[in-house]
Amino acid sequence: MKRKVKDGIQVKSRKGKSSNKPKNPILGKLITGTVDLTKSGSAYIISDSSKSDIFVNKEDLGNALDGDKVKVKVTYASKNGKLEGEILGVLQRSQNEFIGIVQVNENFGFVVPDSKKIGFDIFLPG
Repeated sequence: MKRKVKDGIQVKSRKGKSSNKPKNPILGKLITGTVDLTKSGSAYIISDSSKSDIFVNKEDLGNALDGDKVKVKVTYASKNGKLEGEILGVLQRSQNEFIGIVQVNENFGFVVPDSKKIGFDIFLPG
């Protein structure tokens, strides 16, 4: 399979077809924004750098939480301007204290958060 590269970025459509011309100039760009987590576990990234919010599947969130400032790579742009991306890293946490139930084992523990917007338990090393 031949792959076309533009400015060091391989551009593919959702159907897996490659193109050497991005249809949207924001495609492949790195954007800084704020996570707005949904009940389903996916999120939208809100940024002044983009006219529309960037949708991120829960599989592409990494360890980002609601309200975190993140760096996101735009991976898909539809013809009508809807954007999708993946989070590359958390730049600043929106909170560093969590409320939940602590479960302690012999050498480690977990905090099971009360908030429904945190979709995972927090590991506590021993």
